[in-house]
Amino acid sequence: MPITFEMVALVAILDLVIYVALPEGERFGPLRYRIPRLAWSVLTIFFSALTGAGTQPWLALILGLLLASSAVTDLLWWLPYYAFTSHEWEKCSSGFFTKEVCKPHTPWDRWFLFALCLCTGVFYTLSAIHSFGAFQYLRDEESERRMRRSFAGALEAGTRRS
Repeated sequence: MPITFEMVALVAILDLVIYVALPEGERFGPLRYRIPRLAWSVLTIFFSALTGAGTQPWLALILGLLLASSAVTDLLWWLPYYAFTSHEWEKCSSGFFTKEVCKPHTPWDRWFLFALCLCTGVFYTLSAIHSFGAFQYLRDEESERRMRRSFAGALEAGTRRS
């Protein structure tokens, strides 16, 4: 299945819905800590819709940069973080003068986020490569279009003189 800009928007929407639907609390944190990720997904959706509808090369370049930074963040920051913290089977809390209280904890949430970051990181990497290829193609097409207009103008000016 080829990667299209519509598919990129669909994956970003799915990522956005998952991060909004995560429950608040000690496992996933409050929603306000996830706002930068949600805003980044909205930007990705916006630019993938614009790039799919238009012919401007700079839109594909901006989308490629957004996707590349998302992929790097997912694969090099969040993926190791969730992998190295998934072994926590107990959540303990204690104060300076109070007894330590530990509650059992199953790390399904960390493994879920690990899998999500792995999938989105790999997809965003491939999408960034596709987007950069689209940028190069659209840039070359625009350059050829300008050259044809210039050449046609020069031919027209030359035929008027003779």
